[in-house]
Amino acid sequence: MQTLIVVGLIFAVSYLFSRPVFSTHLSLLGFRFLFFSGAEFLLVGYLIGPHGLELIPASIVASLDPILHLALGWAGLMFGLQFKWKTVRLYPVARYAWSFAQALTTTALVGLGIWFLYPLFFPGSSSAEALRAAAIMGICAGPTAPSSIHYFSRIFGIKGRVNRLLMFVVGVDGIPAVVLLGLFSVFLRPSGLGLGEGLAEWKWLVVATGLGVLLGSLLTALIELEFSRAELLLFVLGAVGLASGLAQALNLSAVYLTFLMGVTTANTAWHCEEVHKVAAYGEKPLYLTFLVLTGTLLVFDDLRVLALAATLVALRAAGKLLGNGVWPLVAPEPELKSPFLGLTLLSQGAFAIVLAVDCFFLLEPDPIHGVWAGMITSAVLVAVLVNEILSPLFIRRLIPGPDRPREESH
Repeated sequence: MQTLIVVGLIFAVSYLFSRPVFSTHLSLLGFRFLFFSGAEFLLVGYLIGPHGLELIPASIVASLDPILHLALGWAGLMFGLQFKWKTVRLYPVARYAWSFAQALTTTALVGLGIWFLYPLFFPGSSSAEALRAAAIMGICAGPTAPSSIHYFSRIFGIKGRVNRLLMFVVGVDGIPAVVLLGLFSVFLRPSGLGLGEGLAEWKWLVVATGLGVLLGSLLTALIELEFSRAELLLFVLGAVGLASGLAQALNLSAVYLTFLMGVTTANTAWHCEEVHKVAAYGEKPLYLTFLVLTGTLLVFDDLRVLALAATLVALRAAGKLLGNGVWPLVAPEPELKSPFLGLTLLSQGAFAIVLAVDCFFLLEPDPIHGVWAGMITSAVLVAVLVNEILSPLFIRRLIPGPDRPREESH
């Protein structure tokens, strides 16, 4: 009963704040410039969680894992539903290739840097621990928050070809991260889970991929029936709950499964637009609830977390600079002159948080790696908060626009 009351209160508060949090109105002292995607709710979760004021004890936090898994599945479905083949093929393959390349460059640079520096932060750590930490932080570093470019394009009145190119990049550079997360969940799978212990890694990958496609086909079959909006919401909620539950039971990535489910539905269902509308309707309150619950996992009282976060911020900035330095050479855009274009893509936003929490759940069952996984996740979340502050500064500086920001109505 206590768990239900806590969840109900958090969801109610998140629902009430969903509109003002995502408003494009300029707030007092430019506060919306600092946190434009609701990331401040992470701090709220930290304050009320077991590492803060302990208003929510650790036992209650542990019992809320299914809610977090449901939110992970919802995020994966929303992301997958965007990639309908008719829309995807409108853009040249080269643009996808370079967008993926810049994300993979960032992932590789962050992963190698963390793998090399990890023993300095955690003396005596094993090579397997360093490899898993490098993989987690590299995967979370690759994507950019689409909301950053879209939000500040509206606030600052930014237009032009460069802005449209960046919008495309941030819209697709999460795909490599999801694929790598699926590979991470099977090839760096913790041992001793007692489930399918003798099954080869490639077979686990087939199982994860097959489940995602199968569940997407099942959702397509359901929504092709005659339905009302409420029934469609139940279909989507049930499919996401089933996929997230299977991922939790099999220790697979919930985001990877539901991403494939979303892609399958988007390309096989006649009513996929209706599915997207229904899923988007509940996205913001569920997302803010997810942020609050994720904030309860944060650890600030360990200097290694802050050191890892600072390292991640620096390595990611270098990776984005390096990965996006090629655009002036490969894109026929006369406005693409700045070699610092990658610094406009610092914002990580919601998707990096989703990836970090999914990685945390993948390692949590392991008695050896489950303890430090919390610190790695906390370092990623702290880095997200830092990049949330840095992002608008570079976007305003590097993308041409009006001299002063403007306010917009709802």
